[in-house]
Amino acid sequence: MDNLNVELNISKLEFVKALRNHIEISDLGIFSDFSDIFSSTKKEFKGKVDNKGFIIKRKRRFLDSKRNSTAKALGSFKEIENKLIINSEIKGINNKMYFFIVSAIMFYSVFISVFFLKFSEMKVELLLSLYYFMLV
Repeated sequence: MDNLNVELNISKLEFVKALRNHIEISDLGIFSDFSDIFSSTKKEFKGKVDNKGFIIKRKRRFLDSKRNSTAKALGSFKEIENKLIINSEIKGINNKMYFFIVSAIMFYSVFISVFFLKFSEMKVELLLSLYYFMLV
C-alpha cells in the first residue's frame, strides 16, 4: 500500500472532467476483469469518478500477463484556496485475496501434518522419498 498526496492549480470540476475523459466508467467487482478483453474503448483505465473522489485500475488486455491487474488507486479531492489537493492510496493486492492465501496455507499445513502423523512409524528415508515424489 502506498500513499500519494498531490497539490494542483486547477479547479476540482476541471480535474474531474479531465479524469473522466481518460477512464472508462465501469464497476470494479470480482468478475469485471473478464469484460476488459472485449472492451471496444481505447481507454487504458476503468473505474468510477465523482466530485468526492475516484477509484480506478488498469484494464486487462488480451495476452498481457505482465501487468498487475489487482492494483487499484483510491483517491479523494479537496479544493482549498483555488488549489486542488488529491489524497490517493494505491493498493497492490485485493483484500479478498488474503482469504484465499490464508486458506491455501492452512490446507497445505494440515495436509502435511496429517501425512507426517500417519507415516511417523515408517523409516525416515522412506518418508523423505515419498515426500520428494509428491513434490515432483
